[in-house]
Amino acid sequence: MILDAMPAGQPWLFGLLRWRTALRQAEALNLEWRDLQFAGAQPSVTVRNGKGGKYRVVPAHPELVDAFRSVPHRGLTDQVFAGRRGKPLSARTAARWICDGITNGGLRSAATGTAAKGPASHSLHHSCARHGLQSGLNVNTVSAWLGHCSPTVTLNTYLVLAPDTLGDIREFP
Repeated sequence: MILDAMPAGQPWLFGLLRWRTALRQAEALNLEWRDLQFAGAQPSVTVRNGKGGKYRVVPAHPELVDAFRSVPHRGLTDQVFAGRRGKPLSARTAARWICDGITNGGLRSAATGTAAKGPASHSLHHSCARHGLQSGLNVNTVSAWLGHCSPTVTLNTYLVLAPDTLGDIREFP
């Protein structure tokens, strides 16, 4: 898995956040500490300015909550992920973390048999979506988490990537 091949600290935490919430890279980079609501029965991550300027709330997986609780908030910046001297983390650095995790993890593209190419930093977004659908989550729920305008977008994108989610006709009553 990508996370197993990522260095500890901010790179791993960034990858975990992307995997457990399906946030896009820009959404994750724009997170502020106030967007992480981990108290109470429904921990969540708020995306204030997602793709298309959309607002949404995504549930926070217990693994993510535990990981963030172990990270001290240094107070240098409101941003969750910061670069040197409290400056915002660059998109280039964040993408490199994910791409390095793919490369170091030995992951290959199923289509070509070569190392994954293209928008590899989006791999965790896709992976979270496919995992949710294959685990039996309702497509409306997954679509809302992803920030899609409709479940049709989610189905058109992810059923193509994971055709085995259609099931076995012999199991149909």
